[in-house]
Amino acid sequence: MCRPCRVLFYCDLCGFTALGDSLGGQELVELLNDYLACMAEPVEARGGQVLKFMGGGMLGTFELPPVGGAKTRGEISVAALEAALDALARISQLNEKRRASQQSTMALNVTLHLGDVAYGNIGSPMRLDFTVIGPAVNEVSRLEGMCDPLERRLLISKAFADAIPEGGPSLLPLGRHGLRSVREPVHLFT
Repeated sequence: MCRPCRVLFYCDLCGFTALGDSLGGQELVELLNDYLACMAEPVEARGGQVLKFMGGGMLGTFELPPVGGAKTRGEISVAALEAALDALARISQLNEKRRASQQSTMALNVTLHLGDVAYGNIGSPMRLDFTVIGPAVNEVSRLEGMCDPLERRLLISKAFADAIPEGGPSLLPLGRHGLRSVREPVHLFT
């Protein structure tokens, strides 16, 4: 197990479970593949890695090399933020096309965080899964639960916001908020 610092990119489709209950299996698979492509392609295009799909959700990471300092950290963080904005734009375009043909649509929530993770092959002797674990992974998933209450499709942790370089994209502070199973309230941005 290694413990590098990573940018964590977590996103989830709103209403996927309810929509899944109303669609047939093949239709659901096709719909989900269209949406997941909108989520994954921006991450991969900017040097990130998609680690897993979980129903209507996705976890990706951007590696922060141990060398390169704040400049490299800033560049990678900006790339992750651009991937998030691109994914949201692609979902919006997909929804426009689906609405035009009177098909169901889903919104996307995206969260960005930065922290140390442990990664490796985890599981049972019969089924291993390469993934990341640790408090930072829990926090990025808990951030997503704040998107709807705060009426935001993109939420960013202070740890991630601190990595954005001076003169980079400006972020809007949203104050401190408690996250389920996280000890201290966290500063959130969008």
